[in-house]
Amino acid sequence: MNSSGIRIGLLYVVGSISFLLLPLLFAPGTPSWDMFRSSHLRRDLVVYGLVLGFYYLNQHVLMPKLFFPKRHVWYGVAVALAIGLIVVLPTILLRHHPHYPRPHHYHNEIHLYSFSHPFFLFLVSLFFSMLIAFQTRYKQSERDRLKAELSYLKAQINPHFLFNSLNSIYALALSKSDLASEAVLKLSGMMRYVLAKANQELVMLEEEINYLSDFIALQRIRLGNTAKVEYRLEVTPDKGTMIAPLLLIPFVENAFKHGVDPEKEAEILVVLRVEGRSLTLETHNRKCSPIHFLEDEGGIGLSNTRERLKVLYPGRHHLKIVDDGVRFSIVLEIQL
Repeated sequence: MNSSGIRIGLLYVVGSISFLLLPLLFAPGTPSWDMFRSSHLRRDLVVYGLVLGFYYLNQHVLMPKLFFPKRHVWYGVAVALAIGLIVVLPTILLRHHPHYPRPHHYHNEIHLYSFSHPFFLFLVSLFFSMLIAFQTRYKQSERDRLKAELSYLKAQINPHFLFNSLNSIYALALSKSDLASEAVLKLSGMMRYVLAKANQELVMLEEEINYLSDFIALQRIRLGNTAKVEYRLEVTPDKGTMIAPLLLIPFVENAFKHGVDPEKEAEILVVLRVEGRSLTLETHNRKCSPIHFLEDEGGIGLSNTRERLKVLYPGRHHLKIVDDGVRFSIVLEIQL
């Protein structure tokens, strides 16, 4: 379990304990073991325990197994049974042992409270458990959609890049260049990474950086002296830093795709800085062909990458795009 999962788990535990302690905190008098002799307190403890149990049951079982599969009749039956259990059972268990006679209207108020208070708590737990279940389902559907798109990426492995790289390797092999074996090694490593890691939720940041570096190295081999390619790598990450796979490559790929033209001088700058868990990626290129930021030709596509950022790093990323007509720049900042 990652650190985020541990924090959420601890939050659930602390929240549950705090909720169960509410009857004790609001009980009249000084807290002591004698308070447990009160039938009202015992009733409240049972109610709060049942309400908390229904909250988790509805969020993790009833909603996923009955409500979302549209088995609404069975879901209604389950909710009705839960209402009876939470509202009626504690009242049956409540035993009155008054130490002195009470007016008749007092008992009416007690009975009204015995039903209205558990019912109110039940409605609150029903509302929040449904709200969180809907939110969880929405996020999961977004992850499934992105995972499906990544699976498509695995099937194609960017045909344009693959075709150009193989042509370059073939030319190097014909000239018996020592770079041919290096290029084959880097290309095979990239393909292995895509096939093995694309469907994982997170990968080691070091692996993603190696993939990015191999891509740029292959582009340098392919372009030779026809383009000025500068790559700055300033990385001092925290130990065990993770990142979503294939998140950075579309931005670098875009710079090479639209920044290289055989008839014009090409200049491409890629800067990757990592300090702790703060990552900054910059790409700058001279515009040699029209750039359509939202196109999804080959690879993951920049449009899909922006959607991935919104889902995977909500409130923890900033993407800036600058197009002055001559140069095109992208600055991406992520808190990993």
